[in-house]
Amino acid sequence: MSMDINSLRDPSDDLLDRAIQALLSQPAPDEIKRRVLDRAARWTATSLSLRTNGVAGLAGSETAQGSTLPGNAVPHSDEQPWAIPRFWLIVCVIVLNVAILVWIALQNPFFAARQAAPVQPATTTHPSVTPNPTTEMVETTQPKAEPTVAQPEDRAISPSNDDLPPTDATPRKVPIRETAIAGVSDAIRLELNLPYAGTDDPRQRLDLYVPRQAATDELLPVVVIIHGTFQNVDKRFGRSFANALVPGGNYTIASIDYRLPNEAKWPAQLHDCRAAVRWIRANAVRYHLDPNRIGVLGASAGGHLAAMLGTTSLDDGFEDPSSQRASQSSRVTCIVDLFGPTDFPTLTSDDRATSALAIDPMATSSSEAAKLNSPTTYVTSDDPPFLIIHGTADRVVPFQQAELLSTALRSAGVATTLIPVEGGGHGNFRNPEVVARIRQFFDKYLRLHDVQVSDSAIEALGKP
Repeated sequence: MSMDINSLRDPSDDLLDRAIQALLSQPAPDEIKRRVLDRAARWTATSLSLRTNGVAGLAGSETAQGSTLPGNAVPHSDEQPWAIPRFWLIVCVIVLNVAILVWIALQNPFFAARQAAPVQPATTTHPSVTPNPTTEMVETTQPKAEPTVAQPEDRAISPSNDDLPPTDATPRKVPIRETAIAGVSDAIRLELNLPYAGTDDPRQRLDLYVPRQAATDELLPVVVIIHGTFQNVDKRFGRSFANALVPGGNYTIASIDYRLPNEAKWPAQLHDCRAAVRWIRANAVRYHLDPNRIGVLGASAGGHLAAMLGTTSLDDGFEDPSSQRASQSSRVTCIVDLFGPTDFPTLTSDDRATSALAIDPMATSSSEAAKLNSPTTYVTSDDPPFLIIHGTADRVVPFQQAELLSTALRSAGVATTLIPVEGGGHGNFRNPEVVARIRQFFDKYLRLHDVQVSDSAIEALGKP
C-alpha cells in the first residue's frame, strides 16, 4: 500500500515548524542552531516512522475487518504511538528557544553594565557636618587616634590630577564635575579628592566647592578650610562652611585633609597646608580661582595650623624641601582662627595635654619646643589680617590663648579682630551671628568690600 508522506502531517506539525523557524531567526551561535536542528531531525524521523507504521497497521486491521479509512484521514486517538515523541520535541524546541533568548540578553552591553555597576551605599552624615559650621564638639582630655578615612562612595570620585605638570599652567578652565551629595546645597558643584601633594596618600587631598552660578566672570576668591583632629573629623568638615559661603556665587571653598600626628611627625601637618595653598595657586586658571585672594579658616587644631600659616615665613624653617611646587608662594591673604592654641609655653600641663593635639604631642615636651611651635613666636608686621573667634568658657583651649595672639598681632601693627563668644565652649557655637561675622571678614579682605567687622561679644546660644 503506497502512502503520501504529507498525508501523515498533523496540525501540531505546523507549530513545530514555526518554532524551528523562530529558532533559526535568532542571532544565536551557528553551533547551537546546528545541534537543535539535528535533534529536531532525529525526533521528526522517529515520529514519522511511528506514524507510518501505526497507519499501516491500523489500515491492515480495518481491511481485515472489512472496513476502510475515508480518503486521507489519519486516525486521532489518545493512544496514537507518535503523540509522545512529537510532544517532547516541541517542548525541547521551546526550552532551547528560551535558553537562546537568555543567552542573547546576557550579551547585551546595557544589561552587562547594569550587572557590573557597583552598589553604592547610602550617604551618611559625618559627625562634623552640622547645621552650624562652627560646631566642632571636642570636649575630651585624651587624643583619639584617627585612622585614615577613606572617602565614602556617595561622593563621586573625580579623575586624578596626578598627571598634571608641576606648574599646572594650562591656559584653560577645567569643567567642574557634576556631583550631588546629601547635605550640600544644590547651588554647589563639587570636585572631590584632588591630590595636592603629588602622592597617593588619601590624607593629602582636598575637595573644591564651586558655585554652580558664579556672581561674576572674574576669578573667584578661595577660602581654605582646615579641620581639627578630634572625633575623626576630616575634610567633610568644610561642607557646612561651603553651604554658608558658596551658593551666593562669590566664593570657592577648598576643604583639605592633612597627615595627622599619629601618621607623620610635626611639622608635616604645616607642610601639607602649605602644599595645598601652592596647589591652589598652580591650578588657579584651571578651576577659575584667584591666586591673589586666598583666605584660610581653621578650627581647633586647624586654627593652630591656620595661625602658623599666617605668621610663619620661608625663613622660619617650616618649608618642605620635597615640595613639588616650591616656585609657588604659600602666602595667604587673611586668616580666621577658631579657638585654636596659639602660645604653648603659657599653657598649664593639663591644657597642654589637650591643646598639643594640634601638633605632635612630643613637640611640647620642653619649653623651647613649645615656643618654636607657637604662632605667637613668629608674629611680624607683614602678617595678613586675622579674625579670632573663641569661647570664653572653652575648657580645652583657654580663651587666654586667643587674647595672647591678638595682643601680639596688634602690637606688630597687624589688623586683628578678636570676638569673644560669651559662655561658648570649644566650638558648638549655634548663634548664626558667628557665621555672619566670618562672612563680613572675608568680604572685607577677599572681595575688598568697605565693611566693618564688629568685635562685640556674641552669645553662644548653646552649652559650652
